[in-house]
Amino acid sequence: MAYTAYKYRLYPNRTQEEAIARQFLACRTIWNKMLGDIKKTYGKTHRVPEISVTPYLEKYAGLQDADRRALELIREDLLGAYQRYLARGRDTGQAGPRRTRPNRSGAVPGEPKFKSKAAERKSYTTAPSPFGEIRVGERHITLPACGSISARIHRRAPEDWVLHSATVSCAPDGNYYCSVLYRHGSPAPVPLEKCTETLGIICPPRTDRSDRIFMDSDGGMAELPPGYVRTMTEVKELYRELSRKQGPHNGRGGPPSKNYREQMEKIRLARRRADRQLTDCLHNISGRLTDRYEVICAAEPDRARLAAGMDHGYTQLLSLIAYKQRQKGHYFIRIRIPKGSARPRPDSRDAAAKTTEQAAEAGTAAAILEQGMRILRRTGQTAGGGNRPACR
Repeated sequence: MAYTAYKYRLYPNRTQEEAIARQFLACRTIWNKMLGDIKKTYGKTHRVPEISVTPYLEKYAGLQDADRRALELIREDLLGAYQRYLARGRDTGQAGPRRTRPNRSGAVPGEPKFKSKAAERKSYTTAPSPFGEIRVGERHITLPACGSISARIHRRAPEDWVLHSATVSCAPDGNYYCSVLYRHGSPAPVPLEKCTETLGIICPPRTDRSDRIFMDSDGGMAELPPGYVRTMTEVKELYRELSRKQGPHNGRGGPPSKNYREQMEKIRLARRRADRQLTDCLHNISGRLTDRYEVICAAEPDRARLAAGMDHGYTQLLSLIAYKQRQKGHYFIRIRIPKGSARPRPDSRDAAAKTTEQAAEAGTAAAILEQGMRILRRTGQTAGGGNRPACR
């Protein structure tokens, strides 16, 4: 059994926004009330009480119009979290949780916390039940207690998949999303001896200052989208303007000025737009690769490039390829390049030198592919695995 989630953008009207806000409030309220009662009872009896949603619905009138199934899931999540927290002390022979050093906020790590209204991310999870159904239509999603909400349905699940749950969330920028989780059977793995389409990919060397994301063993490459490059250039210019605003960095003390706060908001929105552009590009690239190739062997990201902020999404791309290959029953393996390995250095801008560099990079990717195939044949790794480095 496998699970796959599709995330859709929601466009609720004013009435539906108020209904979603009431649902956020109801889930937060019942979590805090139940957690307070559990802590109070456990402090007296050292046992977790058997709690139910019904008494809270009768006591608090604001919960009666909420999605009943969502409140039941809150109860299950809270009881599971508290049981896992208490299970940490079983190996010490103590009745209560193991004594650990509190973190900076004063709470013991692992202990369920009260939810705050000021949290940036607001979300709740519901599931199909007799209290309401969940449907994904052509241009809308039907949710219990919220009705039919307009949505951008960019892809549909196969008919044999079973809808398991739906998580509604509101991002800090005010956009609404719905992540629909489906349950389906695991795909049959493709035998390794029948795999004919294979590919090796590597990240650019640390001396490369281009916009390339990776190079492959077929001599191809992928570059950053032009829109993302323009947005990041805009972000750099916004940071230059920020240095001329009165803020905490200039040593004058006091709260930042209004212009400083407005500039920081512009930077936040621009960076968020850049993240969406890069994520869309990586999804398109990973989709094309996994649709065509049955075996993909990838070199581990260069830590120096990652620390310098020049990863260009290569690490994220490997994660996307890993789970998409796993869904299709294909093979994916990551190879760690040993320290001191020779990598081509693009020091010259001559056209002939660049052609030689690209050929050398393709040869390195082909070597990664050969090494990955040897590991797969030797270890007999199952299809879809290999999200961790396979060798040193």
